[in-house]
Amino acid sequence: MLIARPGGISRVLHPKPNHLAATVISLFCLMILPPPAMGQFLGGPEELLVDGFEDFDGACPQPVVPVRDTSLTEYNDLLFVDWPGPNGDAVNIAVNNGEYMALEFTVPNTPESGALSTVQAPVPNVGGLIMSIDRCPGVLQTTDGACDVNFPAVKANTNWRHSTSIAPVGCILDVGQIYFVNIFFGDRDGNSVCNFDECVTRLRNLF
Repeated sequence: MLIARPGGISRVLHPKPNHLAATVISLFCLMILPPPAMGQFLGGPEELLVDGFEDFDGACPQPVVPVRDTSLTEYNDLLFVDWPGPNGDAVNIAVNNGEYMALEFTVPNTPESGALSTVQAPVPNVGGLIMSIDRCPGVLQTTDGACDVNFPAVKANTNWRHSTSIAPVGCILDVGQIYFVNIFFGDRDGNSVCNFDECVTRLRNLF
């Protein structure tokens, strides 16, 4: 490095070898070291919570029961009213033996809580009923235990609430997201216990 000095005398200064080495090493480290993970800035690993269901990434698992009864596919097919209505009205649902039914719905802004239940339909039924609310069709056992029920009789009740609701208990639903009411006459392993070509339950929402 050329340095001007008083009197017109100049001299060349060279950096000390150890300074030069430190500079090169520093630049090399900056180039090869990866940036820290976001969780390190936040004080720990990030936890992904999406729509009330932990670690949901939009990919649905293969249902335990391979066949879906598509005679009804949306909640508003029942009484032509969107979720969760109509309040207190019940409707019969027949599910084919060995198949599951998945009723799709989108969560509205209101109401913020309620209870989805099945009651004994006025036709012969033998066997247990599984009912769940999940982001995916055909899920019989959810990651949130409050979102599925398995009774030995054909009766079930699932409380639900919005993530912003003050209700103390219930399956958490996020406004604007799509969910499914899954119904299957059988056990969680996919074994049907329906003794007829189809089994019937009576579905009702109270809010």
